[in-house]
Amino acid sequence: MTNTELLKEIRKRFNEVQKTTTINRKKGWTQAFFTALKEIGNEEGFKVYTSSANGKISPTEGGVEWLFDLCWSFERTGNDDWKKDFKGLKLICECEWEMNDDFIIHDFQKLAVGKAELKIMIVQYKSEEQFNEFKTSCEKSVYKKLYEDNAEYILVGSGNAKNDTEIKWEKLWETNF
Repeated sequence: MTNTELLKEIRKRFNEVQKTTTINRKKGWTQAFFTALKEIGNEEGFKVYTSSANGKISPTEGGVEWLFDLCWSFERTGNDDWKKDFKGLKLICECEWEMNDDFIIHDFQKLAVGKAELKIMIVQYKSEEQFNEFKTSCEKSVYKKLYEDNAEYILVGSGNAKNDTEIKWEKLWETNF
C-alpha cells in the first residue's frame, strides 16, 4: 500500500475503534488503537513493536517497546532478523492521554527526531478548541528543519466520550488533508 492508502486504512480503523470502544481507561484506549495499528502493520508485512500498554502483542508478534510507543519495522519477522536485516522504520507512533501540552509536546518531539515515513501522535481532548491548541503547540514545538524530513505527521484526537463517533485527524503543517 502507498502511504496515502495506509493512512486511509489507519483512519478507517481508528474510527471503528472510536465507534465501538466503550472502555474509559487510558490503557484500554491505547490497547484498542495499538491493536488496530498492529493488525495493519502485520497485514502489510512489517514487524510491529509496541509498549507494554498493549499486553496483547506478544514478543513473537513484534515485541516490546522500541524507542517509540509503537513502530513498524522493515525487517524479516524471525526472532533474530533485526540483527542482520534491519532497514528502518515505516511508521512511528506516540500516544499521550494526559490533556496537558507539556506531556503531548514531549512525546511529539520524539516523533520529530525519529526517522520514519509516517508519524502519528494520538491525544485525548475535551473540545475542538483544545484539539486545535494541541495541534498548534505541536507545530510550534519543532524546529523547521526537523519536520522537513518528507515524513507525514498526523495528529489523531479521541474525545473518549459516548457521543464521539469520529476521531479527529489532522495532518500537521498542512491545511488540506
